[in-house]
Formats: sequence, C-alpha cells, structure tokens
Amino acid sequence: MPTDEQQLSSSTNSLKRKRESHKKSTDSAEASTKRANYYLRTRRKKLRSLVSIESSPSKKSNKYLVLSGIILIGFIVFVWKNEQFRDELKHVAMNQFQMYLHGRENYCDEPFEHWHIANVLQHRIIGQETVLESIDQALEQHESITALAFIGTQGVGKTLTLNLIQEHFQWHLNIQQYIWSLIQSPEKQLDYLLRIINGLTTCGQNGIFIDSIPIKHVETIAAFNAKLFAHAKENNIKLVVIYAFQTNNPIIASQPVPIDGVKSIIFRQFDSNDIHNCITMESERLKITLPPAQLNDLLEDIDAKRHGCKHVASRIARQDIQDF
Repeated sequence: MPTDEQQLSSSTNSLKRKRESHKKSTDSAEASTKRANYYLRTRRKKLRSLVSIESSPSKKSNKYLVLSGIILIGFIVFVWKNEQFRDELKHVAMNQFQMYLHGRENYCDEPFEHWHIANVLQHRIIGQETVLESIDQALEQHESITALAFIGTQGVGKTLTLNLIQEHFQWHLNIQQYIWSLIQSPEKQLDYLLRIINGLTTCGQNGIFIDSIPIKHVETIAAFNAKLFAHAKENNIKLVVIYAFQTNNPIIASQPVPIDGVKSIIFRQFDSNDIHNCITMESERLKITLPPAQLNDLLEDIDAKRHGCKHVASRIARQDIQDF
C-alpha cells in the first residue's frame, strides 16, 4: 500500500499536469485569436486599398470624359461652319464606303475606260474593222447617254461584240442583260424592260444589253428607248445601252434602225475569206489543229452569207471529237 507521502506526491504531480495543460490550451486559444485578428486587419487594409484604387480612376475618367466631350463639340461646330472641310470629309467617307463595297475607290465617279473595250474587240472580232471604229468613236464621245443598235445577218459578230462589251463594262453591278424571247409576247417583254428602268443607279454608269431582237419588233424597242431616255435625263443617270437586232434579209440588215437617239452599227455580211479567218482564230482559241483536208471540208460546208461564223467553233470541236 502507498504511503501518505506517495499519495501526496501523486496528487501534486497530477495538479501540475492539469495546470500545464490548461496553460497550453489558453496559449493556443490566444494564438488563434491573434491570427484571426491579424487576418481581419489584413483584409480590411486590402479592401481599403481596392476602394481607393477604384475611386481614383473614376475621378480621372470623369475628367477625360468631360474633356472628350468638349473636343467633340468643338469638332462638330468646326465641321458645321466649314463647308469645304465638310465636303472633303464626305468625299473621303464615300470613297472608303465604295472601297469596302466595290473594292475600288471613287467607284461612282471614275471615267469610262472605253479604250480597254476597244482593245478587247480589236483582238476578238474579225472582218468588221469599220464596225469597231464606229463603236470606239461612239464610246469615246460618251458622256451621259449612248445608245447603239447592232444590225446584220447571222454569224457576223453582233452577239459576240455585245457580250465582250458587257463582260468588260467596268461597273459590273450596274449591268442589265436581256435576251429577247420568241415565246412571250412583245407587250409582256416591254413590261419587263420597263421594270429594268427602276433599277438604274446614279453611281457610275449603267449598262443595258438586249440581244436577239427580231427586226420586226423595232417599234417595241423604240417605245422602251423613249421612256428609258426620259427617265435617265430626268434623274441624271448615265448609261450605255446596246440593242442587237436579228434578220436574215441582207437588204434590211444593211439599213439603219429607225429609233430616235440610237446610232446604228451595221455589220457587213461575211464571205469565204472571213470564214477562213474565223476557222483559224477559233482553232487557235480551242487549241485544235485541223488538217488541210478538214479545213477545206469546213469551208465548203459553211454557208458564209447565211450563217457566217455562227457555228464554226462547234463544228471544229465536232471534227476533233470524230478524229479522236
């Protein structure tokens, strides 16, 4: 059995351990409290710094906003009073818009490049030197309205000439093309053509190309042309219009088309020499070499006065397929 002294010593040691344990828990609690207070102080400092940072730029931004407003108002007043500067600014803005929309500056006001069309026709049209000179002269003198009427028998280059002018017309978005129908009545086709007039624009030149018109419908075209001219003059619209008439009568094909304000371009009838030149040109274009025997067969088979060069390309291609 433990003595009284041992019991007293055990009790004393137990009491010391409890005191030390209590002290440690107290110290731990105080440390936790200190850390929490430090964390709160740090957070408050950060929040105050953020508030000060956000508030200072707002004051600066307000100053900049007021200054920008004053400058803008001054610029508006300057533009309003300076008419020359306002016109120049409008011109620059319009050029930038045309560059974005059409890919070219000054799209609406650029000059008509008639020389480019003349060069193309010179290299593609055969046997119609007088016609090419008349077309070049008419386009060179073009200012606001130029109307041409192509007349001639089949296969003499009317449609090809019209298509080449249309293809190289520099205002591509302003092109109106129509091929005369042998099925619809002239009245319905006139109604359609009159609707074309409403689509004309004052930006650049307008091109109207009407092909394969039977010569018997010349009065219908004359009625359309009169309304077209009136509308163009009233609205300051610039245009080039070309009518291609068809006839198998060589006498009618050699006479001017009776339409007011329209210049007639008469295509001469072809002969065997023209057909030979046509075959040579089309063979080179198609990259086909014809033997002399086949060339002679084509020359004998093609009626120059009746068909001209109308089907030369297709016949050359057919000869090449047969040989293959």
